[in-house]
Amino acid sequence: MIHDGHKQRLRERALKDFDTLAQHEILELLLNFGIVRKNTNPLAHNLLLKYGSLSNVMNADLSSLLKVDGLGEVGATLLTLIPKLCNAYSKSRCAAYSKITNTAEAGEYCRNLLNFLNNEVVYAICLDKYDTIIDSVKVATGTVDFISITPQQLVKQILIHNPHHIYISHNHPKGPVFPSDSDILFTAELMKVLIPFNIELKDHIIISNDSYFSMSTIDEFQNIKTNLEMNLKKP
Repeated sequence: MIHDGHKQRLRERALKDFDTLAQHEILELLLNFGIVRKNTNPLAHNLLLKYGSLSNVMNADLSSLLKVDGLGEVGATLLTLIPKLCNAYSKSRCAAYSKITNTAEAGEYCRNLLNFLNNEVVYAICLDKYDTIIDSVKVATGTVDFISITPQQLVKQILIHNPHHIYISHNHPKGPVFPSDSDILFTAELMKVLIPFNIELKDHIIISNDSYFSMSTIDEFQNIKTNLEMNLKKP
């Protein structure tokens, strides 16, 4: 069949120089694995026309994709699994870290945890006094731009690991990487809640668009920490 030769050439191009593929060609390449006996080029164009970009196609709800003519359940499922597969791949890279000793390591570790997620997620990374990672605990999952968790709820989930100190991290799937006012308030309250348990919050790392921001680098974080330390020293 004429389509077989085209599909073979597309696979060869992808293996040789993936960066030269246009968005519709990447979609076509993926769809060819789920829709074997059909020319998927028109379908790839239609998907981009409907959703606007490759990332929007893959982040679309399964229920929405199932309504696209010619895509079918297998094709729709394949596309919605791609971000999840990418996150699983990224998260597996955390295995290279046994310790976190500085902000750069914390940022890379958290970026690997939270890359490619469509909804906001909060992680607490628990470490012992030697900076060895005990566990990374997913403490909450929200929507694309909202998550609901209290500092008390977070602490309750990490106490079983008996950490000496922790990093917390969450993502902004659609927003800027910089902390919001609510992020700063949550961080300040968490520091206070951790005091009776002798657990230090080392940093709050925010992830967005494959980059990270360390809240320990802003004045608010250091001011909160200093004020809490001063209050503890008061008789």
